[in-house]
Amino acid sequence: MAVPGRGNGLRSRPRGFGRLLVVAGLFLLVPIFTFVAIELAGELRTSPLPHLHDFYHGFTEGEESDPFPHGEKLQVQDGALESPIGGDAAPKLKNKVGDVPEFAFQQIGGLGELVKEQYNDLMRDRPATRTAVDAQEPGCTFALGVDRTENITTKRLYDEIAFKNEEGGVWRQGWPITYKGSEWDKRKLRVFVVPHSHNDPGWIRTVEEYYNERTFNILNVIVQALKADSRRKFIWEEMSYLSMWWSDGRVTQAQRDDFTWLVQTGQLEIVGGGWVMNDEANAHHFAIVDQMIEGHAWIANHLGPAALPRTAWAIDPFGHSPSMAYINKRAGFESMLIQRTHYEVKKKLALTRDLEFVWRQAWDPAETTDIVTHMMPFYSYDVPHTCGPDPAVCCQFDFLRLPRSGSTISCPWNIAPEEVNEHNVKERAELILDQWRKKSMLFRTNAVLIPLGDDFRYQSQLEAELQYNNYQAIFDHINRQADLHVEAQWGTLRDYFQALREELAADSPLDVPMQSDTLLPAPGSLSVLSGDFFTYADRMQDYWSGYYVSRPFYKSVDRVLEETLRAAEILFTLSAPQCARGSLDPLHAHLVRARRSLAVFQHHDGVTGTAKDHVAADYGEKMHVALKGLQTLMAALLPLRLAPAGTLSLCRPDLESLFFIPEESRSAHHLLPKKRPVDVSRLGSRLVRIVLYNTLGEFTDQVFSTLVRLSSEDVCVLDGDKRPVDSQISPVWDVSGGGGLHRLHWRAQLPGLSLQTFFLAKGAANCRPAQRATVQVFNQEPGFECPAPYGCSAPRSLEYTISNEQLSVTVETVKGLVTHVTAPSPGVTSGQVTLIDEEFDAYYTQESGAYLFLPIGEAEEIVVAGGQVLVTEGPLFKEIHSKFRTTFPDRHPVVRSARLYAGRTVQGSLVEMHHHVAIGDAAFDDREFIVRYRTDVESGPVFHSDLNGLQMARRETFSKIPLQGNYYPMPALAFLQDSTRRFSVHTRQAVGVASLKPGWLEMMIDRRLVQDDNRGLGQGVTDNHPNEVVFHLTVEANVSLTGPLPQPWHPSLLSHRVTNRLAHTVHAFVGPPEDSEASEIGSKYNALPTCLPSDLEILNLKSMRPTKEAKTSVPGAALLLHRRGYDCSYGLGSLVGVADKPAKVVGADGLFQLDAMFAGFETKRVTRTSLTLMHDQPLEAGAGFGKTVARLLLGGGGEDDADVASAQGLSSRQDEQGREGTHRRSLQRVLGEGGSEDAVPGWGGSVRIGPMEIAAFKLNLVPRTS
Repeated sequence: MAVPGRGNGLRSRPRGFGRLLVVAGLFLLVPIFTFVAIELAGELRTSPLPHLHDFYHGFTEGEESDPFPHGEKLQVQDGALESPIGGDAAPKLKNKVGDVPEFAFQQIGGLGELVKEQYNDLMRDRPATRTAVDAQEPGCTFALGVDRTENITTKRLYDEIAFKNEEGGVWRQGWPITYKGSEWDKRKLRVFVVPHSHNDPGWIRTVEEYYNERTFNILNVIVQALKADSRRKFIWEEMSYLSMWWSDGRVTQAQRDDFTWLVQTGQLEIVGGGWVMNDEANAHHFAIVDQMIEGHAWIANHLGPAALPRTAWAIDPFGHSPSMAYINKRAGFESMLIQRTHYEVKKKLALTRDLEFVWRQAWDPAETTDIVTHMMPFYSYDVPHTCGPDPAVCCQFDFLRLPRSGSTISCPWNIAPEEVNEHNVKERAELILDQWRKKSMLFRTNAVLIPLGDDFRYQSQLEAELQYNNYQAIFDHINRQADLHVEAQWGTLRDYFQALREELAADSPLDVPMQSDTLLPAPGSLSVLSGDFFTYADRMQDYWSGYYVSRPFYKSVDRVLEETLRAAEILFTLSAPQCARGSLDPLHAHLVRARRSLAVFQHHDGVTGTAKDHVAADYGEKMHVALKGLQTLMAALLPLRLAPAGTLSLCRPDLESLFFIPEESRSAHHLLPKKRPVDVSRLGSRLVRIVLYNTLGEFTDQVFSTLVRLSSEDVCVLDGDKRPVDSQISPVWDVSGGGGLHRLHWRAQLPGLSLQTFFLAKGAANCRPAQRATVQVFNQEPGFECPAPYGCSAPRSLEYTISNEQLSVTVETVKGLVTHVTAPSPGVTSGQVTLIDEEFDAYYTQESGAYLFLPIGEAEEIVVAGGQVLVTEGPLFKEIHSKFRTTFPDRHPVVRSARLYAGRTVQGSLVEMHHHVAIGDAAFDDREFIVRYRTDVESGPVFHSDLNGLQMARRETFSKIPLQGNYYPMPALAFLQDSTRRFSVHTRQAVGVASLKPGWLEMMIDRRLVQDDNRGLGQGVTDNHPNEVVFHLTVEANVSLTGPLPQPWHPSLLSHRVTNRLAHTVHAFVGPPEDSEASEIGSKYNALPTCLPSDLEILNLKSMRPTKEAKTSVPGAALLLHRRGYDCSYGLGSLVGVADKPAKVVGADGLFQLDAMFAGFETKRVTRTSLTLMHDQPLEAGAGFGKTVARLLLGGGGEDDADVASAQGLSSRQDEQGREGTHRRSLQRVLGEGGSEDAVPGWGGSVRIGPMEIAAFKLNLVPRTS
């Protein structure tokens, strides 16, 4: 039903020229396009009419663009999916901004003035215009911004909310809800009570402790309770626990069969189905997708494909990300539920009955990412806060709190529950029905969802029977009273969303046929929302921004495990086809362990750093064991991949005596990794082989460093063909001291996805000795000794600058802090100087805990004058190493190295800021440490931070919100920008970020807290381990942007490449000393015949084992490709391509040649599939993921291919204001990305991937025989 004043459409106002098109009709506009096509292209091209907004995007100053950038008709050329207008063949339009030829208006006669007026209005409101440089990049049309269609944004909500925390009565964060009683006279109130048990995989106890003490019993109880009465329902989320129960020797086959039967009959629903209910702030999208894949694969293998979830249930993550909505949608979910959002946001949405909405990605112009979302309205997901607005009443219906239950919990409102019997059932039913009715007044339909559960509920059969029997008595009484107009029942989450869909269809003003299983709402019934729900506050000014940083050591290990798992997955998948089936099973076991160790840490009390000390250590140990296993796997596979084809003896490696060892490893889960030094002094005439593994799909030219022990300076580096390579040696300045060690640097050029060998030698005949760095010392400490063989000078200047081919970094030597960065800028010969003014500060607190950040006042600077500054300079590597003197006497909480690398490369375009952070003793109690950059970028109150490494979010600092509420998660990137520059900080691990004043950007890097913050953990955070926090800073000139800034914002292509290199470091392995003669092991392996486009990333390439239901026993692979959206206003041309090959990008048509992607393999049986690899359809059959999802959502078999294609074809923008057109667009949204490929009756090896999309494929890699 439509809310008065909001209209019937999903949008707040017509989009683009929709109003005009309704009046004029499509045929009147044909002459415009005919003239343009003839005059500019030289011939008439067949194409559907574009949206006028897209058409006018072509009329920009100096711009060359495709006039039909979206929605082209597809054609097949040489077996590939192509657009008739696109790429190099596209006609080009050139004109000034706003200078549409007068003929264009005259062609439509009397409507010309109306068109001109609306065009001028549109141009005034449009995103920023750009110069001709944009047209050189196919992604620029996307980067121009999208035609926004949502009627709610979280940015607008924050603008409108006063954040006064007004008292609301029994619903303290709301208002007194009333109703007349006649609201349900025509349609019954449909109540769905959904029992659940939230099982944290680690928090107060470890996963294993929780399972043995609680979850084992819960799953046993659920099965028995549901079997006792077929009316009962239940939902389950965490597959990590279900897998433990399934394989538990105490569980009988009969119990497993019963569980399967309950799922098949719909009494028990799997919701979410991930390995865990993941965090949404710190978790990277790779890890989120991977843990969902692991969970869904377990479901398909043990319960069957029919058990795969269609609804997502996220009741406990501390804030919610649109990245999760996107991943859920692309995984095949129909709907989702969220809980922990700011209480003022809940209230604002409840006032307009918008707690159920269609969540759309801000960057999605095609509306393919829509997913129906339910936001729970009240404080918590426990029973007192889910039946209605009055927790004192709702608590009386949590029958575990009855005295005879034996539970220790009671109702804090001092009104105990009563068992329901024939004498009190009327009174009890009316009391809870009042709450149900009041809750339903916050939503738009007559269906109301009542969760019934809490953490680790239903541990005993008594508890289950108390809940089920008492509620059943209430249901029976209510359902017998026809005058109540209520239907109450047990339900699953899917039951509720099905009822929601039915109610929306019934209240729709359209006569729209709906398939029985689709959950897409009828047009006009729900608002469309875009944005994220950070930062979460549950009451008063208690903002949950502390967990963005808590336990940063383990957050760092998380990313190391993530990128190591990806590297191992790719290497294993490219090696397995060479070996007999089963021969690599011992190595595959390492993959499974690592996947599940990474997955369990994504839990919302894992990567968040909000578990008990011993639980955090348990997570750490699991990750440590997984890392060791992955390194063993890669070391074992290197000889196989480097050996000549057909060397099958290497398919069964001896894991106890491996040829290679990892160059860097950890000795314990709580310690930093250490490099293994190569003792060059003992080599004699022998060589040491170092194999570098580049896991990126693009060419990488970088300076690589390793540790060596020397007795003289005659170390040199040779490439795989034994040719000399320029190198440099530098002293070691780490906190443990050099100990006679040196850093050896050389420039390594690594093709995409390759293994490349280098050799270290001492005094070889063709040796080119490493060049020795120079050292300068400022503020020399007593006892400092210049390490041999370096000569150290002691200049007296107050500033010092280091430079490479692209950048200069200036430090003031009194404190050792960076002050300026000079970067290239168009038209500025000497480069543009950007003020940085680096600071290290600390907030003091007496209330912050693992979850909450509650500072007392502003942060105070901790660096004082006099710290030792060591400057190292050489041809390949330069560094300013600052051992700060701080306000903590004789302690060094932060030691920072600012580094520059040689070359016009991506690595050479950044400043590396390497921080050693150590706050492990009581002197740092109740301090929260930050790095702050005070720049001269005129950014105002606005900055941008990423969401899960997948997309960017606009942030605005509000004075009406306390400091802690202006902190946001930063898993990968944040930037400031003005009309001329963008200053970006890329991070290797998740941190918290804020911009408290214009031009300021600060990142919190560690926190040590003595007290608990009263959110259930019961302790502070004092188990701090020494950690290394790495930032990469870039300063980019705006080369094309004029006018207002577009939205949504994207990183530049250079920024993406910097992030990729930081997240996916080069893996190095060292062999034993060997003779200089030729070895049986080769020196290189290139997996790609050509590098991938710079905006296309291999998110993962993983081996898949067939499930028991699979029709083939052939092991396959899953390939996930991520096409990143980028802003081409920054870093075009030489600033992006630099020396490690010019950057190439996916073409405007979005096509990528997949069948010839991997060298040495034929790609067979390619199937496009969902993100969790469960819903697929062969491309060879002429169908992609689009139709598969459509069938799943439309009931499967309810519509044939022609019907689906027809629905898709009818979805035109020209008639979008018409009711029928709106419904057809809703069907197109169901079809999703890839639907365009379905119309092509054949596949020639290419796939289409839209900007921002993650596309998943199943395939078989078959080694070529010739």
